[in-house]
Amino acid sequence: MREMDLQLFWLNNSFEWKNFKTISGDEITVLNPGELNRNQGPDFLHAELIIEQTKWIGSVEIHCRSSEWFTHRHHIDPFYKNVILHVVWKYDSIEFNHCPTLELSTYFKNKPEIESNRLDDFGLKLYHKTNWSLNDLEEIGLQRMERKSNEFLIELKYLKGNWDKLLWNKLFYAFGLHINKKSFDVLFQSVSKLFDYPNLLNEYHLRCLLLGQASLFTFMDEGEINTYERLRTLLNIQTINIQLLKFRMRPSSFPERRIIQFVSIFFNIKLTIRDVLNHDECSRGKFHALSKQLGLSQYNKIVINTFVTILLAYSKQKGDIHYRIKAINWISSIRPEINFLITEFKKNHIHPSNALQTQGIIELHYKGRF
Repeated sequence: MREMDLQLFWLNNSFEWKNFKTISGDEITVLNPGELNRNQGPDFLHAELIIEQTKWIGSVEIHCRSSEWFTHRHHIDPFYKNVILHVVWKYDSIEFNHCPTLELSTYFKNKPEIESNRLDDFGLKLYHKTNWSLNDLEEIGLQRMERKSNEFLIELKYLKGNWDKLLWNKLFYAFGLHINKKSFDVLFQSVSKLFDYPNLLNEYHLRCLLLGQASLFTFMDEGEINTYERLRTLLNIQTINIQLLKFRMRPSSFPERRIIQFVSIFFNIKLTIRDVLNHDECSRGKFHALSKQLGLSQYNKIVINTFVTILLAYSKQKGDIHYRIKAINWISSIRPEINFLITEFKKNHIHPSNALQTQGIIELHYKGRF
């Protein structure tokens, strides 16, 4: 279990639960899980809780184990004085007495699959029905996108609030396609230090680092391998162990080609968060160029899973509904996705007309409702 997954659960699901109790047996009602803190201090600020009929307003700190409070030296850090609840997966330290503790693992004892980082699967409200309208699908699709935007906000915290890095990370993730996307995610994060050094960031260096970190040395010449080793040492980049697959894949989708294509597009188009925030349409300018490079089908997936989600996350963090409206307009303008799930769902005589509705179908399947 990762701390990031616990943070996602707290942000997405905690207010839905009615039976939380502290390790001392005091009942907990979550009125507001709080605001994600991207700066120094506890994970969530301004949370509102009722603990044994007393209302508390303050911070919530989250750890995998309660002993990490001391490991991370929070007990001597003034930023943590206002913590009103310590949320942990396992309570392993009887020395902790700063505030009440909630041990989450006790609520999932009969769900062994929880250990596979699917904590967000439990506790969300769904439509408990068998017939859905197109409006239902849009609402469920938007719930899906909102949930994914929360994940983006969590990841943004680990990127120290750098929206451009988040955008580039998610773009590279998409370049991994379904079969390699998780490996591409790890790969990008391993070289992310390069983006902090503008004097070193160029097309040649990024290509050498990505191919080298992916151990694709057979596609590199001696000079590229030497450059990779020099940059890895200079930036103190740790080697990683990932598996890149080519099973039933066209040569154009091979991981080494996708990496080289990403690097080329990254430096030729130079897409930034400002482009996503400032353009009213996702079919002109740099977006049109990106669509031409990738093809419409793959580009639409990037609009749905990257641009729309990042707009929702930005709207949520900044409190500006303008970006949320734009996100909904963008995804509603995209034609419905085509896959096995959508085809099966159409047998219910409901035919989605846009991508927001097909995202609703995917969410219903994800939650076991279809």
